[in-house]
Amino acid sequence: MSMTMSPYNPKYIALSQGLLIAFSLVNSFEPKYFFEFYILYFIVIIGITSVMFYRNNPMLRDRKYMSEAVKARTLYEEKSVENLINSDKEFLEETMRQAGKMMKNLFIYFIFIIAIYILYSEVLSKVINGQGTPLYRFVIFLVFYEVFYGISFLLYRTTGMTSAVGSSMAMAPRSYKITDSGVVATDRSGTTLHIIHLQDAEINVNREKKFVEIKPDAKKGIPYKLRLYTNDVDKVSELLNRLKNKKIPSKEEKS
Repeated sequence: MSMTMSPYNPKYIALSQGLLIAFSLVNSFEPKYFFEFYILYFIVIIGITSVMFYRNNPMLRDRKYMSEAVKARTLYEEKSVENLINSDKEFLEETMRQAGKMMKNLFIYFIFIIAIYILYSEVLSKVINGQGTPLYRFVIFLVFYEVFYGISFLLYRTTGMTSAVGSSMAMAPRSYKITDSGVVATDRSGTTLHIIHLQDAEINVNREKKFVEIKPDAKKGIPYKLRLYTNDVDKVSELLNRLKNKKIPSKEEKS
């Protein structure tokens, strides 16, 4: 099971608490090595984040399948559906709302980071500098880090990040093709779904707004819904359902 960045994840909580204790120990007993420790921490976090991103991003994790979908024979292609997307005002409003929400959240976290820096450099370091035993400084630093950990947890809840993680985004490519092995966006997004991701997916048709939406099974690890706008809803729906029910050759059959 891969670890997500949700603060509710037990592995994430354990990692966070371990890092808080480690930072407090270095600050208290070996402050001269704090910069080196921070660099090490940064490298470790980048490594963990990269592994998690690889495991949770189907474009990287399943790139062998994605390549197969791209190279397969084209069954149907929409070269431009931008006019259909633009006519769906509800979808555009939701997209803008999500973008605005993300910018607001980034701004809040930016202010939060500045507040940590000011409090640490202007207040905390002066209060405990040269005072008390290392154990006393350890307790002060640990309380300091735990308070901000708690605040960041509350920010995660109040900024709506929990709902964003729990719900999947709707991706709508402006051009795409359906091949023998999946769906391939031919615009800049490069979004791709292999037939393996269609096996247990929900395929919903909206004739009024002219789109077919694919909602992959959560177990497949696809974090988004794929919305295909088209002037031929029945054709796209028929092809997707055919791919969904298509038997996937085993490794022995392929060889």
